[in-house]
Amino acid sequence: MNWLHYLLEANIYLAVFYAGYCLFLNKETHYTLNRVYLLLSCIISFILPVIQIGALKPADAAAQQAYVTVAPAASNVTTSPIVNYKPEANHITLQDVVWYVYLTGIAVLSLLLIIKIVRLIKMTTDAKTLAGDSYKLVGLNNSNAAFSFFNYLFIGTKTAGSELIIRHELVHIRQKHSADILFIELLRIINWFNPIIYLLQLSVKTVHEYIADEQTAAQGTDALTYSSFLVDNAYGLNGPSITHSFFNYNLLKKRIIMLNQKRSGNLARLKYLVAVPICGGLLCASTLAFSKNYALVDLAPKHNQPTMAALTDSGQKAKSQNSPQLLPPPPPPIVVKDTYTNLFNYLNKTIVYPANALKTGKAGLVGVSFEVKADQQITNIRIVKNASTEFSNEVLRALKSYTGTVNEATGSHKMIVYFCTDYYQFVKTPDAKELKAPGYDFNMLIFGASKYPAMAPYNADKKATNLPAPVQINDATKLPPPPAPPVSLQADTSIRTTTDAFYKYVAKTVRYPAAERNKHIGGRVILAFNIIDGKITDPKVVRTLTPAMDGEVLRSVKAFDGTLDLKPGYYSMPLSFSLVDSKDNQVAHLPETTAADNQAPMTANHVASKPSISLNEIVVVGYVKD
Repeated sequence: MNWLHYLLEANIYLAVFYAGYCLFLNKETHYTLNRVYLLLSCIISFILPVIQIGALKPADAAAQQAYVTVAPAASNVTTSPIVNYKPEANHITLQDVVWYVYLTGIAVLSLLLIIKIVRLIKMTTDAKTLAGDSYKLVGLNNSNAAFSFFNYLFIGTKTAGSELIIRHELVHIRQKHSADILFIELLRIINWFNPIIYLLQLSVKTVHEYIADEQTAAQGTDALTYSSFLVDNAYGLNGPSITHSFFNYNLLKKRIIMLNQKRSGNLARLKYLVAVPICGGLLCASTLAFSKNYALVDLAPKHNQPTMAALTDSGQKAKSQNSPQLLPPPPPPIVVKDTYTNLFNYLNKTIVYPANALKTGKAGLVGVSFEVKADQQITNIRIVKNASTEFSNEVLRALKSYTGTVNEATGSHKMIVYFCTDYYQFVKTPDAKELKAPGYDFNMLIFGASKYPAMAPYNADKKATNLPAPVQINDATKLPPPPAPPVSLQADTSIRTTTDAFYKYVAKTVRYPAAERNKHIGGRVILAFNIIDGKITDPKVVRTLTPAMDGEVLRSVKAFDGTLDLKPGYYSMPLSFSLVDSKDNQVAHLPETTAADNQAPMTANHVASKPSISLNEIVVVGYVKD
């Protein structure tokens, strides 16, 4: 409901501006300034909601794990609620009703405005052009009405004092008052639910009449004589609501009072400066009082966000004070086969982002094939997917300079190296699918922007060394919510020997992938692994959800270096990703391209090709904004 939220905020600002007009400016005789204030307040009220002051805005709390639960192993025989959740369809909600009612109001008022304009156009067929095309006179037979619309002046043949009336209506024509009325009419259509817009429309028309009366009275007649004329001729017919009618009984008394009121002095103009603090206060309210995602302009972006190192050092203190933690965006989890550890670390240090490509923000994907000989060295290096010459040459240079070995079977193998300046933009490109394509032994990403660190060396012992290094971020608001700080279990040997510690470790280190969270994707991943001497070996995903979610679970488990109090054997562990809204309602659903075996309930014992012992289920829950 972003559009309705925006309308609500804009109408609140409009009410505040109009309140300022009624309190400070309504009685002043600087009518032109009143007109400007009313019209500008309408425009500014709809601009302020899309503006914010980032320096004032409190940092958003990470929308990572809101809480974590560990389900008993017995629950694995039942279907997790999130797995069977499907988005509701064809159900009319309260939001839908509000939206349909709002659109109905717009349609009705738009139709009425069109009818009024069409009727006026039909009345202009017999118009006579007068005064050098400045206005066109339209005579109304057997009528005593008098009104104007743009440069058309409608006057009845029975109207008395037509010369003075024409002089009055010409003021409306010269000052383009009809454009104001049409603007307010369109604004009223959009904001028909707000009673303030009807009061504002009346105020604009009243100011127009004050201006016309003042200038008419100044042209050869005094205020008292003109007031007497208004009283003596207060019997004509009103014109359509979108015109300026000379005969307006509702405004007659106000017009006479203001016509004879003492003129406001120059010091009274200072009152119009009240618009400045009103704008400032509303701008602060736009930043602080409203939670929204439609702010398009940041007048003072927040800079110098804390680094990961600083936040890690003060993590315990920040946690106790409930203060939000802003961390730099991590690169995607990299899963490297142990057989390629040396090659990965070498390329990671050797490959350099081409300077010209980095300067222009160019990105590209290079696919490479090579042969592994009997002595475990690589040869016959060829480019099989070429992004550009500069990227391909850099990859060839690095691979051909590698003199180490790979512990891989002899034969042909393939790998991918992707150069990018912004990973979160890259994942939206078609090349991102290539990284998930089968047939490649491993992938590498070379980052070319300062906000992304170079990938740390991959440790074959599966310690958590491939975490992002501390960096400085200048604009954290444009990045997905950060991960929770890594949890180390090295210091406390008592924790390392318990299964509960392992559950807590995984729950705290698994990040909810931003892309899946934004798409409300959730479900269950099942991991299987061997326990040898209390150590986790050969972890693999036996029930997949999405590549990012699978990778997150694998990354977390591979980085665990504790010793579990489990007997040697083959184990499976389910982990569910769940999303809830502010009312704790489930909002996650399975991805559209889920594997067939993910569509039906399945227990952990059924996913492995050999019997396994099922561990407790870990549920990682994240919050989403409504």
